[in-house]
Amino acid sequence: HSHLDRWCKHIEIVPVVADVFEKYADSKSKKKKSAHEKSKNVKGDAGDPFAIQLPNAVDGKVVTRFPPEPSGFLHIGHAKAALINQEIADRYHGRLLMRFDDTNPTKEKHEYVDSIISDTKKLGLRYESITYTSDYIPQIEDLAERMVKVGMLYADDTPVDQMRE
Repeated sequence: HSHLDRWCKHIEIVPVVADVFEKYADSKSKKKKSAHEKSKNVKGDAGDPFAIQLPNAVDGKVVTRFPPEPSGFLHIGHAKAALINQEIADRYHGRLLMRFDDTNPTKEKHEYVDSIISDTKKLGLRYESITYTSDYIPQIEDLAERMVKVGMLYADDTPVDQMRE
């Protein structure tokens, strides 16, 4: 997206921001450890405010996902969520999946899918695969029906007007 490109170029040359980026890059390179050292402490440094700890996580087995809805362009909240998921996957030597939550066809456009893919690449996301929730609707429906039958799921059929009261 041209506006995002322009904003990124602008923000990179703002002196205060450039200093922060430089300090972050320096601290990131200093914190890089060998694979052996990192595997000993996959949860990160307790003094690191960005150290996200997952109790009982198994190094190499963690899978995170970024599930954008293709009904608009990414905003800063999406970027934050995506980067946190990438950080967790990296910290635990895991995988990041991108799954488009495309279950609202009246709002979705392929333009948004293309834009989201482009923007996440600019953010440096390294996802293993891209999937779409709509590809799994038959399995989701089947599972929901089985869960209703065994009493693990309840579907409320109260009319909207009555529910609003």
